[in-house]
Formats: sequence, C-alpha cells, structure tokens
Amino acid sequence: MSQMSEMSEMSELSQMSEMSNRHLRHNRHLRHNRHLRLLRHLRHLRHLRHLRHLRHLRHIEHLRHLRHLRSQTSQTSQTFKTSKTSQTTQTAQT
Repeated sequence: MSQMSEMSEMSELSQMSEMSNRHLRHNRHLRHNRHLRLLRHLRHLRHLRHLRHLRHLRHIEHLRHLRHLRSQTSQTSQTFKTSKTSQTTQTAQT
C-alpha cells in the first residue's frame, strides 16, 4: 500500500513540474512578445523624437533666417528678445 502512495505522489510531482514548466514556457513567450512590442514602441518613439528634433532645428533655422532678414546688426536681436519678454509680461497681466 505504501508503495502505491509513493507512486501516486511521484506521478503528482511530475505532473506539477510539467505544469510549472509549461507555465514558465508560456510566461517566457509572453515576455518575449511584450519585449518585442516594447522595442517596436521605443523605436517608434525614437523616430518621433528624431522627427520632432529635426522640425525644431528647422524652426530655429527659420527664426534665425527671419532675424537675419530683418537686419544684420545685433540690435535687432536685442529688440527681438525684449519684444518677446514684453509679450510674456502682457500675457501674465491678462
């Protein structure tokens, strides 16, 4: 009788281990998928950031170009700065 119980215990243990293995395998699979999705997401974000960065640079160049067109003197850049600060103070007051 004792031998039978041992046998059943052994089979139960093996079943449990098999289940846990399957479970682990499943988890690994999920983790892998999640990881891939994350990588894709990150790549997408990096791409967006890159585009935004380029747009930002282009914008800065555009501003610089406009400033340059207004006048070649450094005085205009000063007026540009002061006008910007006056705008911010006006918005703060309203």
